[in-house]
Amino acid sequence: MAATAKRELRNSSLLIGKNLIDGEWVESSSGKRFDVSDPATGELIGSCPESNAEDAHKAIKAAAVALPKWRSLSGRERSRILRRWYELVMENREDLAVLISWENGKARTDAAGEVL
Repeated sequence: MAATAKRELRNSSLLIGKNLIDGEWVESSSGKRFDVSDPATGELIGSCPESNAEDAHKAIKAAAVALPKWRSLSGRERSRILRRWYELVMENREDLAVLISWENGKARTDAAGEVL
């Protein structure tokens, strides 16, 4: 992880270089990783798992298993969860814009519009 990249984030825990599968942050089943650089500057941002079809199948299976539970929640319960998600996005919107800017080489103002 590039030290300068993490310093720009107020909440550096948002920069996670793993796959989220079945509620767990995991490496790729391939064990391989690739570097991610800011296309505008070439600065190393971090690295990510080099995911493959096996990882995709695990994620799809986990989503299929989770769907009945989500479906069984009341509209009010789902609304609470989505509201909390919205609040987290708003609390971290500046950092999310920074991450989008790094990933795509976008101007921060454009990236901020994508967050909102």
